[in-house]
Amino acid sequence: MCNSQDIILKQYPVTSVNTLSIDDETIDSEDYRLSESRILIKDEGVFRGDIATVDYDAGYISPTTSSTTLPYDIQEACVLMSRYFYYQDSAQYQQAFTNTEDGQDIAFPVIVYRLLKPYKRLI
Repeated sequence: MCNSQDIILKQYPVTSVNTLSIDDETIDSEDYRLSESRILIKDEGVFRGDIATVDYDAGYISPTTSSTTLPYDIQEACVLMSRYFYYQDSAQYQQAFTNTEDGQDIAFPVIVYRLLKPYKRLI
């Protein structure tokens, strides 16, 4: 649930907040908590300013490490895209790049679109 005290961040998943300031006043990390894509302010009195500045880290950890956080669906989509570009046959290429069930033309194979669709986020 989003309320007026939430700060919605553009990139996700958020892994850490380095600094949060509102109208150039630094907010202590004890006064907010972090979710996957937003900062939730704990005390309603804290967020009274107009301009929030956030320095944060976001993204998945690569599968090349043992502590990967990259979802399997995204890994699979990357493998499929690599495969399509490597074995690119013009006829197969045209067939693979068709429009989706909602009628939009897409720039990659339909199966990749379906794997990545749950991760698409509108702000």
